[in-house]
Amino acid sequence: MKFESNHAYKTVMLFRYLIPLFFVLSSAIAYSQDNPDKPLDLIHADKIQSSGREPDIVTNLIGNVHFRYGDTDLKSERAIWYNRDNLAIFIGSVTMTKGASMLVCQNLAYYSGTGSAQASGGVTIRDTIENLILTCNKADFFNDSSKFVATERPILKINPNDDSSKITIVGDSIIYLMDAKIGFARNDVIITRKNIKSTCQIAEFKENGGKIIQTGEPKVTQDKNILSGDKITLQTEKRAIIGMLIEGNASATYRTYQDTIRDLYTEATLTGKELEVFFLADKPEHAVMRRNAVSYYTPSIADSTVKGKNTASGDSITLFFDNSKINRVLIIGGARGQYIEDKTAGFDSTGVNRLTSPETTFYSSQQIDYRVSDNLIELTNSAELKYQQMKLTSAKIKYNTGDEIMIAEGRTEQTDSGDVYVDAPVLYDGSQELHGRRMTYNIATKRGKVELGTTEFENAYYKGKSLREVSDNVMFVTSGEYTTCENKFPHYHFYCHKMKMINNDKIIAKPIVMFIGPMPVMALPYYVFPIRKGRHSGFLTFDFGSYKKGERFIHNLGYYWAASDYWDAQSSFDLEENGKVTLKGGLNYALRYKLNGAVKAQYTRQNTWNTSTYRQNKSIGWSMAFSHNQTLSPTLRLTAGGNFQSSKNYNIDNSYNLQERLNRTITSSASLSKTFKTGSLSANATQSWNLDTDDKNQLLPSISYSRNSLPIFPPAKSKKDKSKRLLPWDDTEEQTESRWYNTIYLSFRSDFQNRRHQFKQYSAENDTLLDWRNYHTLNSTAGLSAPQKLFGIITVNPSMSITQTIYKIDRKHGLDTAHVST
Repeated sequence: MKFESNHAYKTVMLFRYLIPLFFVLSSAIAYSQDNPDKPLDLIHADKIQSSGREPDIVTNLIGNVHFRYGDTDLKSERAIWYNRDNLAIFIGSVTMTKGASMLVCQNLAYYSGTGSAQASGGVTIRDTIENLILTCNKADFFNDSSKFVATERPILKINPNDDSSKITIVGDSIIYLMDAKIGFARNDVIITRKNIKSTCQIAEFKENGGKIIQTGEPKVTQDKNILSGDKITLQTEKRAIIGMLIEGNASATYRTYQDTIRDLYTEATLTGKELEVFFLADKPEHAVMRRNAVSYYTPSIADSTVKGKNTASGDSITLFFDNSKINRVLIIGGARGQYIEDKTAGFDSTGVNRLTSPETTFYSSQQIDYRVSDNLIELTNSAELKYQQMKLTSAKIKYNTGDEIMIAEGRTEQTDSGDVYVDAPVLYDGSQELHGRRMTYNIATKRGKVELGTTEFENAYYKGKSLREVSDNVMFVTSGEYTTCENKFPHYHFYCHKMKMINNDKIIAKPIVMFIGPMPVMALPYYVFPIRKGRHSGFLTFDFGSYKKGERFIHNLGYYWAASDYWDAQSSFDLEENGKVTLKGGLNYALRYKLNGAVKAQYTRQNTWNTSTYRQNKSIGWSMAFSHNQTLSPTLRLTAGGNFQSSKNYNIDNSYNLQERLNRTITSSASLSKTFKTGSLSANATQSWNLDTDDKNQLLPSISYSRNSLPIFPPAKSKKDKSKRLLPWDDTEEQTESRWYNTIYLSFRSDFQNRRHQFKQYSAENDTLLDWRNYHTLNSTAGLSAPQKLFGIITVNPSMSITQTIYKIDRKHGLDTAHVST
């Protein structure tokens, strides 16, 4: 039917302003003011009532009200128009449809003057083309449906009929801008998609839910996995998730359950500045944490014997997934970390499982690759492992977590001269180093193998084609070499087919062949090399080589005897091809708190041939040194020491110690000191000999006495009053009140020296003259001080001292050393 009467026509014209559908997400129903002549049809109304006069006309449509405007249908049980307020109200089972879009509510109010409307009571907005459903209790439309706000806990569902891609957005309010096709959900927002749940304070969705941006403490959970950051962006395409970007303080926690009933799981946590997750077939394919990336790994408590926590960091950390489970971890750029392992120490007497102290392993490399499915961890480019005092460096370190085998090896580098093997593994154990081309170690069996291994111990060098560790302290070496020559191609070495190295004890080699250069010169069925650290009896490590002139030598052939905890002895000899033989001996002794000292001596004999007379010349020399310290009583101490040698050039001709060769002054001394309650007394005798100038300085003797600074008039003492005694037998004296003269102190010191200087001079006839001069000196010093306190706050300390020096210098004594023996 069509309206023809004036009132009916006005009513129809008023409702024409209502027809724009107030739309969410798609503008499915739009009102066009550019077509004012387009007819608005009232299809049906059971009853129409109009009352009042202009401008207060009120029009009522009652019962099955149905309007149609083009392809838009509006139905309700009742409709009211208030002319003055330009307000139209639809009441009861309101539905508005246009094609695939529908609005359903209980009440709909439209303000034609502002182009705004409000739907309330079970509001549902549906678009089957865009696959959107919005439900709420109240929805406000603005500017002829270009914007709407849904409140009272609205729920927006995207792809509602597809459980595999359905997205549900819940918040205190949902705002949608239809022109820009952008929506917002605010305050306590919850977004769910299958087993993914996200919470935040603000969510922005674009492209019909194809892109959702979350801010305000956003957090995403999937099963027991948790992701969070300052901003989270979820991207979908063709109803499938293709990516997720977390920006600012990104964090991701992944859990792998061993027992869901007992809630037993391993946990891996990533932190960094940015995390990007890539999806394939709606499942995570890999995730990349960038910028200050750090990972934390905690094993399940189901591990009964070994527990450990692992922390690793790098420029980026990438996780690769297989069926939503982590199957690979890749750390790139400055990768480093630490593994803290707690090992159980067994059960105590009460049946409680005790833990030992945690042990930490540090590791680093440029790249760390952990392939979970292959049970393989690989450190490449400058790899390093540190455990307690041990450190392993190599170009590449591999560890198989399944069979617990670790392999360290170098890498081949191409150069102009060909392929070069570089960055070979090196194992550091304290001050010891073990080099090899390839190292293999089985952690479970504690067995290892080193290919082409080299090491140094106590200035000796060991090599082997293959080194196999068969226990904690024993290693077998095949094709082993031993030398003390540090050259790359040593002047000599000992070769053996089999070698057994017992850690901190000895090396047993058999059979053994001695090589000088490449030529074998001697063979032995076996030999034992001591390598035990600390003090112990055994053969000394000898040295073999040759001088620049070609003469060969063997040094330090001997034995060390640790006789007891109080003394030991050592003897050795040197053999040289030039006819020199040197015997050496030494003795050390010590008795704690009583005495200690050492004596060493050496004797040298050399036979040389005079090429002019064809006679053999013999030369003999010796040197000796000793030191002794002894506490005779708590107040009496004796100290003595000295160096003696047969000639001035003995050390230059026979010592191989640079410091001994450069020392051209030898000294001997002895001293005795006694301390008293009030002072001390000491006597010394010393002699120094300059081997270059032949000058001698002697102190025979030097005596010193010192009296402590003590009061001249000490305060009087009296027996302690019985009432002040702590115990009945406490009869100690107590000080009386101090007087000013009680703080006058006297100190005294006296030093006497009898010095003799012996030196050489030359006469006019160029004869050598031996001169000496004696010096006698006595220095005495007395001091007096009287510190006083004035007015209880100012301290003055008047003092005085007097020094007296008495000396005597004898005349020179000359002696013609050319004619008189000295």
